[in-house]
Amino acid sequence: MAHRVSVSFFKDTEKQHEEVVSPANPLPVTVVNDSVPTDLSPVDPLLVSTVALSTTQRDLFSNTASSNPDLPTLDNCLKYHTLLWTGFKTSTTSAVNYVVQARCGDSLDADSSGSPLANGWLDITSHTVVYNTDGTQGTPGTIGLATSAGHFRVVIRLPDGLYFDQYRILVTGAGVLESKIVGVRR
Repeated sequence: MAHRVSVSFFKDTEKQHEEVVSPANPLPVTVVNDSVPTDLSPVDPLLVSTVALSTTQRDLFSNTASSNPDLPTLDNCLKYHTLLWTGFKTSTTSAVNYVVQARCGDSLDADSSGSPLANGWLDITSHTVVYNTDGTQGTPGTIGLATSAGHFRVVIRLPDGLYFDQYRILVTGAGVLESKIVGVRR
């Protein structure tokens, strides 16, 4: 794609020079990488959800912890070393408490059923997103970052990366929580 650019020279502003700019004929700069990368981002969107918060622990699909104790929130996540969870809560007057649990399934086999290799879940982190009176996220007990009233970001990872293929995220609080989770590939 070519673009036509008019250039005025400082020494003689009455002279105008018109140049067609394209990858084959760039402005007087060096083209470092003229190939277009095929894989632009090592990030995959994994989940977008909305859940009404209450004092009962529920996952990001609104399933209560007691009604579906084996149901993962995220599955087939072995290729991700970090999960990024961004959210917006309609009420900033109460905190969002969350627990991230993990387990391994038999997804490595060719005939895998996805069933867990062992019973139960391993708690890998639990924190509280606390909001200040001005709506920004407070610091006690949090690992997220607030950008403005009601918004938060949580980085889910372990020191050596995440090595589980199923995750369960349980939340409590008040208001409505909108979430998006992306996985960062290895």
